[in-house]
Amino acid sequence: SAGSALWAEGPGFRIDLADPGAGSRVRGDLPRRVVLGIRPEALRIEPAAPGEDECAGASAGETGGSNAVRGRVDLVEVLGADAHIHVILAGGTRLTVRAPGDAGLHPGDVVVVRVDLRRVHLFDPESGRAI
Repeated sequence: SAGSALWAEGPGFRIDLADPGAGSRVRGDLPRRVVLGIRPEALRIEPAAPGEDECAGASAGETGGSNAVRGRVDLVEVLGADAHIHVILAGGTRLTVRAPGDAGLHPGDVVVVRVDLRRVHLFDPESGRAI
């Protein structure tokens, strides 16, 4: 963290966790490193624009927002009214998104996943305590 800059980075993604325009609650100084927790229900999924692949726009801002990443659907588990949609990002990072059971997504579909920054959890990596 440097002032208000706080990025979650990993293989195939970079998300601005301090973006107030995306609903971020992150304020003030934080430790240099934090552990990020995101529950499947804190993610929203939608099909990518036609012709785009999962590698296009993997970095912040190129996906239609600093809180969005692109990937490919690997598995869809329909659980009645809900579905768990397993997504693989360009760098191999895996996400599970909770979506409506009739989301209409299938393995191989290219999607955009948006993070609801109001619902992320940050933890101190040393103590494991919530920040």
